[in-house]
Amino acid sequence: MIFFWPNHTLWLPHASVNSQGTGLTSSMLMQHADLYPTLIDLLSLPDTCYAFGHSIFDPQGTFHIAYLGNSTYQLTQSQESVTFNATQGDIPPLAQALLQQYTHRLIENKLR
Repeated sequence: MIFFWPNHTLWLPHASVNSQGTGLTSSMLMQHADLYPTLIDLLSLPDTCYAFGHSIFDPQGTFHIAYLGNSTYQLTQSQESVTFNATQGDIPPLAQALLQQYTHRLIENKLR
């Protein structure tokens, strides 16, 4: 993901100046679900909508969950990853809560 904002300095956790000295680079993970909360944070807009991602400018946001196919997911939290199959009952508690919340909001049409 590239953020370009002329004449502004962006603070990003775990960032360093790139080799050309023209910007910052970061090895933080980001997924598409993080885009909305990141833009809300970047533009300092009031957030009145629920989002499954988190702003990359928020150092408290520490997890990502990705669907890999065939009911298999990968949960990454604090630089550790666990892969699990949702149909086999080996779901980490955080992932189970996220999946339940997502399913409920999807059924009730409340993802916005």
